[in-house]
Amino acid sequence: MTGPVGTVCLWHGQLVHSGSRNCTDRIRMALIARLSRKDLNDIRFETPQDMWHYWAGIN
Repeated sequence: MTGPVGTVCLWHGQLVHSGSRNCTDRIRMALIARLSRKDLNDIRFETPQDMWHYWAGIN
């Protein structure tokens, strides 16, 4: 995934992905956060068909 300077990528944890080696001399920066929900323990083992089901702001 590439983009111009200032590009922001929001990534869902259930998407398949992996890290890779930086093969350039330019620094590649990332900010990694794990967002949580107050009801996480109630829904922890559920796997809805729609991965955005529990995120009302995205539906």
